[in-house]
Amino acid sequence: ERTTQSPERPLVVRAILAALSEGLGLCERAYVATALPSLTPQDRNWLRQAGVTIGPLDIVMDALLKPQPATLRIALLCVARGRVMLPVPMAGLGLLDKPTPELAEGARMAGYRSFGDQMLRIDLLNRLSVELHRQRAGNAPFLPDAALSNRLGIGKATLERALRALGFRPMSSAGSDHWKWHGLQHKR
Repeated sequence: ERTTQSPERPLVVRAILAALSEGLGLCERAYVATALPSLTPQDRNWLRQAGVTIGPLDIVMDALLKPQPATLRIALLCVARGRVMLPVPMAGLGLLDKPTPELAEGARMAGYRSFGDQMLRIDLLNRLSVELHRQRAGNAPFLPDAALSNRLGIGKATLERALRALGFRPMSSAGSDHWKWHGLQHKR
């Protein structure tokens, strides 16, 4: 809270920290998309050192994705919304397969994103994005490493949905498993 009002920090950094504070350590990137281009490399470095990850879809304080802080976030959000406590994803679980509607809602509050029948924790989605960008060579089509989805335990359909959400598009030729980077289209 103090950092969000500190005149020592640039306004753009304070705006991002305020959005994170409002979201209890998590906010969609689109929510602050207009502020992000104003971040200097020093600002980004300061945020990184403060434990903030600017991911392709979300901005998150990684320490708050751990089980106890995530449970507290769910509890606080439920209280604020006048709701009964929602189920919490099991500690250490990065992937939820076909969660019940109540667990899915609690998981979203805890820092998971839906991709069809599966939900992936945001930090794993960020790692997936980094790995996919390492695999591609510029704008050339590439074949995502199958071992990557196996390590995360996600199915082909979930991987394809995640690829699309992260700004990749499938090649149009029938039967091709190659993908091409097209960039993210954030709603502002």
